[in-house]
Amino acid sequence: MSVWRCLQTRYTIVNMKTYIENILPRISKFTEQLNKLTLLLDEPWVIENGDGGFVKLIFKKDNSILVSKNGEVSIGKWELLNKANSLLIQIESSTKLYNHCFLDKAVMILKMDGGNEYMTLLNQNIIPDLNVNKYFEEKLESINPPRIVHPPKDEIVDNQDVSYWGWFVAIAFISIVIIMGVMLK
Repeated sequence: MSVWRCLQTRYTIVNMKTYIENILPRISKFTEQLNKLTLLLDEPWVIENGDGGFVKLIFKKDNSILVSKNGEVSIGKWELLNKANSLLIQIESSTKLYNHCFLDKAVMILKMDGGNEYMTLLNQNIIPDLNVNKYFEEKLESINPPRIVHPPKDEIVDNQDVSYWGWFVAIAFISIVIIMGVMLK
């Protein structure tokens, strides 16, 4: 199976596509530009290949790209197209253009130019368990922690008043049941 085939699996295209399309609007404010090469270079970017395995890509400063699947390495080329905000990636005899969707120190999301296929790469050094859902949930939660809503001071009821009210309701209910029982006899 070719390396490109491993990178473009049904799992990546179908299941992750919906997740990516839903999460992108929520995370887009955290993205870095693709030309921030310090995030990209010499990092182990990993993508699931659909059969339970992973493919690792390492972008090198000399514009070579190392692609490792089960330890077997292919060497390709990559080029940053700044004005297009895209990456041109050549592996084996195939060259593909991917547009930038999201990039931070841990996740890179690219979309095939002219298509609807996403490639989600995870930095194995930052997300060792490769759980992108957990990473984004924690990131979003740290930015927007859950709020505790307090009632206005004039709506706060004394606990003692609530306790008496509860007893009153219970006694009234029991009285009604007894009266109804007597009336039905």
